[in-house]
Amino acid sequence: MGVPVTCIYSKMRVQYTGEKVLAMQLNKEIKFHEAIYFTLVGFIMLFPFLIYPIKDIYYSTFYKFNYFVIFILFLWLLVVFRLYKEKQYPNFFQSTGDKLAISFLTLALLSTLFSHDPVTAFQGSYSKYHGFLSWFCYISLFIFSYHFIPVNKLVKVVRMIVYTSFIVGIYGIIQHFFVGIIDSERKGARFVSSWGLFDNPNHFGSYLVIMLILSLGLFLVANSWKQRSINGVISCTLFVSLLYTVNRGGWIAAFIGTVILTILVVWKNKHLWKPWLVLMVSFLFLFVIVNVTENNFVNDRVASVGSDVNAVVTQAEQEDQAGSNRWGIWKRTVPLISEYYLIGSGPSTFSNVFPYHSHDERYAIDNSHNEYLEIGFSMGIPALIVYVAFILTIVSVTFLKARQLKGNDEIFAYVLAAVIISYSIKLVFNISVIPVAPFFWLILGIAYKLPTTSRDFSN
Repeated sequence: MGVPVTCIYSKMRVQYTGEKVLAMQLNKEIKFHEAIYFTLVGFIMLFPFLIYPIKDIYYSTFYKFNYFVIFILFLWLLVVFRLYKEKQYPNFFQSTGDKLAISFLTLALLSTLFSHDPVTAFQGSYSKYHGFLSWFCYISLFIFSYHFIPVNKLVKVVRMIVYTSFIVGIYGIIQHFFVGIIDSERKGARFVSSWGLFDNPNHFGSYLVIMLILSLGLFLVANSWKQRSINGVISCTLFVSLLYTVNRGGWIAAFIGTVILTILVVWKNKHLWKPWLVLMVSFLFLFVIVNVTENNFVNDRVASVGSDVNAVVTQAEQEDQAGSNRWGIWKRTVPLISEYYLIGSGPSTFSNVFPYHSHDERYAIDNSHNEYLEIGFSMGIPALIVYVAFILTIVSVTFLKARQLKGNDEIFAYVLAAVIISYSIKLVFNISVIPVAPFFWLILGIAYKLPTTSRDFSN
């Protein structure tokens, strides 16, 4: 007995309708992801410039903190509304990276709730604003970049933020020579350290480390003479700007990142030897020019690594002054970890617990100048372990994917690993700050997003 024609037609109609509905849902999902992607990229490109560049050197963190928080809350509002409307559950917590990031944020929240100064722990101390709310925004940015940036747009995102950094780098150089227009109080200094758009030279140096290594990566994956020339000019500009920060931690981190790229990328690709050598010679030439025109100040600064002593301290205190007083700060911070080893004193509560010797010290020292010490005493050893495990997970996954990829895809993976390692080394000398850290967490998300098979996404 045959099946009625009407029954067959009905089944075909149901199947067609189901496929059409599924296609419409998929199209909506793609558009939603694109909306998040464009919003994310647009904001991160504008972020360096969201300031009021007036004479006061401390002009950017407060404003950038507010912009950053509003932006992250806006993205979460879009995502939550979308999930509620479609009656979906979030898929943000399935990967190892997601779980570690959320675990760290949970420990940071516990530290905030049980802090003896929960208000400061939540919103952050004055001038830094680096409390729980900032860490929440960093973790959120990692989640958004990992889940919403398309694989075929990863290099494009990197290229756009590097091209933006070219403008910032030029401004940093101009700032050194025309500081009297920007900040007349610093005009008479022997050497004006450029702070760019980032409060102080240390923060500017951290930003330039990220952007310089990324620009070197774009230089290496360039498929044409024009692209390589453009990225070479950008790299040279960022290098000179980094010199004018006289930020030794930034110099060390950038040097290590360059060595990593030389060993893992250039050494294995003979066609890159010549352009890489030309670029490195250009760096050396620019270093000599900057050093000579600044009366050997840059060379003296390099030689002073580990022995920078403030002239006003006594001979007995000189040992603690090595590295802009960092060694002394570190020695007095370490005991705080044993005191607050479980859940910490609360994010951004350094000034509440640090054993200051004088009122002047309290004014001059507002953080431990070491990210890992800062997390250890302010959020506890468990939080520090999870944080380090998270970074190591991203780096190890990136290296693993690099071994599975070929050509420019492999190079790009190693570049991202070099950026993460270099910036993590920079954090030995500084802590994360609002104007710079978002770029690092964006790169973490991009690195974790990398595919395991090669595709045409390097240009």
